[in-house]
Amino acid sequence: MLRLHIQVPKWFCDNSRCPRSIFTERLPWALSHSRRTLRTERVLSTLMLTMSAKEAERVTTVLGFRISHDTLLRVLRRVPIPSPCTEVIGIDDFAFKKGHRYGTIICDATTYRPIDLLRTREADMLTDWLVNLEKRPVRVLVDRFPAYQEALLDQDIVVVSNRFHLADNLWRYLNSICQRVLPSRIPVNPEGLYRTV
Repeated sequence: MLRLHIQVPKWFCDNSRCPRSIFTERLPWALSHSRRTLRTERVLSTLMLTMSAKEAERVTTVLGFRISHDTLLRVLRRVPIPSPCTEVIGIDDFAFKKGHRYGTIICDATTYRPIDLLRTREADMLTDWLVNLEKRPVRVLVDRFPAYQEALLDQDIVVVSNRFHLADNLWRYLNSICQRVLPSRIPVNPEGLYRTV
């Protein structure tokens, strides 16, 4: 483990009305009163977002840090929660219990991070969620589920199919064209295909 001791200038203000009497130089790569650099904090927060505190404690020991799982939980609590005010969101359903109970997941379509989970996939709940937003999204990526189409029908939002459904729609359209056009224009003679000269 590397310990870095740095001395920074300290200034005192002679003005008695000044709310801050002592000034010190700030470093761009370290927070004030912190024992770790910003880079180390980012590494720890990334570990905590991908695994449990106990597992992260074991990993940090291998990496050369000696940090308890309680401290790692405090690091996790300092991670800013992503704002739900995003311009492009993705809406899809997921199963709480497959075949029985489904919910709705709403994600930021640019970062792929979850924004919210809704208990059902009904149109009313999604409409209420959209109404309660401070800043409305510009575009929404959805699948062909009818309740989502119904909820977004009266909203002033551009509705776009997600990548999977765009490719699926293109494949179905291409398949229907091939079935309509190709049999009438290309005669198929299976006996002539294998004729040898």
